[in-house]
Amino acid sequence: MLYKDFATQEELDAQYNLTMMLPEEAASYEAFCWRESKRVRSELDHRLNVPFGPTLAEHVDIYPAGENAPVLVYVHGGFWCLRSSKEFGFVARGPASKGVATMVMNYALCPHVTIDEIVRQTRAAVAWTYENASGFGGDPGRIHVAGHSAGGHLVAMLLATDWEGEYGLPDDIIVEATAISGLFDLTPFPYTFLQPSCS
Repeated sequence: MLYKDFATQEELDAQYNLTMMLPEEAASYEAFCWRESKRVRSELDHRLNVPFGPTLAEHVDIYPAGENAPVLVYVHGGFWCLRSSKEFGFVARGPASKGVATMVMNYALCPHVTIDEIVRQTRAAVAWTYENASGFGGDPGRIHVAGHSAGGHLVAMLLATDWEGEYGLPDDIIVEATAISGLFDLTPFPYTFLQPSCS
């Protein structure tokens, strides 16, 4: 057995490769993300590609929602090797309707960088948000984080951060967190198609 009850790479790949298992649904989802994100950018105030770090990949797309607004930092998924902030602007629609500012985070992708570097970038984005929220009407005392798939894993890593010891920031910098379908067990990845991307 390669991992638990899985004997072959093909069996493990089938657990992760939704494009292979559900090609029509995957294509439909991707089209939805691009279409709805473009629509949201035509409807909502936004600031794209605001840098939070030294590399071009380290930027956020900000969707303000008035003064003293709570802030949602959204971390996209894609197995740490796919997607960008631009596909996930649609996430801002719901929070904006309730007066919540949304920041969709972008990060460098594997295999250009390691997962550890993506974790560092994600933490840097939250630290930047705390220090700069007032510049777009956000309340630094009400930062919420959410992410799906690989983004769910990155949200978990945010919750494991020593904010005071490593960043000199309050330990309660994150008020709430939502990890959606997070990839938390990384053990099987060396036996899957993801290994070249995530190493």
